[in-house]
Amino acid sequence: TANSGYVFKNWTLGGEVVSTENPYTATVTANSEFVANFEAEENQSGELHNGHEYVDLGLPSGLKWATCNVGATTPEEYGDYFAWGETEPNTIYDWTTYKYCDGSGSRITKYATGYSYSNAPDGLTELEMTDDAAYINWGGSWRIPTEEEMTELINNCNWTWVTQNGISGYKVTSTVNGNSIFLPATGAKGDGYVSNQEYAYYWT
Repeated sequence: TANSGYVFKNWTLGGEVVSTENPYTATVTANSEFVANFEAEENQSGELHNGHEYVDLGLPSGLKWATCNVGATTPEEYGDYFAWGETEPNTIYDWTTYKYCDGSGSRITKYATGYSYSNAPDGLTELEMTDDAAYINWGGSWRIPTEEEMTELINNCNWTWVTQNGISGYKVTSTVNGNSIFLPATGAKGDGYVSNQEYAYYWT
């Protein structure tokens, strides 16, 4: 049985899933690691794409959202930090380490929209797939959402500031079908530090 707010997910034996049925009968040796796994109730509608879970929030576009960040294995984990257009985490995040500039914010070499901020503006405002951290790390049809898609999520869901398993963030609940995702307050990362956790949308 599960505690309130949790539902049964599967049985694992030695870390491998052996059944999604409950109850389930198995014969195991004395030292076997036979485990019943549970997950938060809001994730029970999740399905897998290319090995990663998503939730249908009933959005007008039909877009599905992942249940956790790239680099995370649970909704509460922060996951990895990526500079815009980069597909691997850095240790330090500033202009000197950014892939698409010549060491200064006034010399951006890609994803630039104005001469005052670049050598040669290309007008790109959406990531190309080769620069998309979600696509490169997760494959399939995973990708970073566009500004329009983020706005759709904002406008079609109720946002409630909560603490989930000890981590603060927003529970984002669809006004269409009641399904939800949890967005941990991860903030922005600089020179080895994380700041302004509650302003992730602002920072990105």
